[in-house]
Amino acid sequence: MIKYKKEVKVERNFQPYVFGPIPTWEEPKRERHGLKMEELKQEKQEQNTPPMRGLYSKVKISVKTLNIIIVVLVALLIACMAFAVANGGFRVTFDTQGGTTVEMQKKMYGELIEISEPPTREGFVFDGWYLDPGATIPWNLEEDVVTESMTLYAGWKENL
Repeated sequence: MIKYKKEVKVERNFQPYVFGPIPTWEEPKRERHGLKMEELKQEKQEQNTPPMRGLYSKVKISVKTLNIIIVVLVALLIACMAFAVANGGFRVTFDTQGGTTVEMQKKMYGELIEISEPPTREGFVFDGWYLDPGATIPWNLEEDVVTESMTLYAGWKENL
């Protein structure tokens, strides 16, 4: 039978004190089969700790269920993006209030509205485009940009 000789090294340190140095003793580091006790404690703690689940570490739900939820949300996001691309932006319709028709346009956010030819109406002169039917809020085709779907109304002045 082989006996292992255990060596323990104890160091004595002196710290300054008012009445003189007081000896202190460092705790010897214990070893067991070549492993330090701290390493053994850490190994034991790692064995008792459940595996890390990343984003799911604080959620009381299975990883499989969360993966299904994520896949459904990604599919929904893709569907919304496809709808937005297919929609082609915002609809701008024109109400000429008795004048010649102007075709509806689809514009993206921030684009200017382009009208090649203003509408005409017998007995009236075209006064511009407005945001309301009463022709009180003007729309400047050279400066104002599309921010939502809208209807522009033609403003008219009587031809004298």
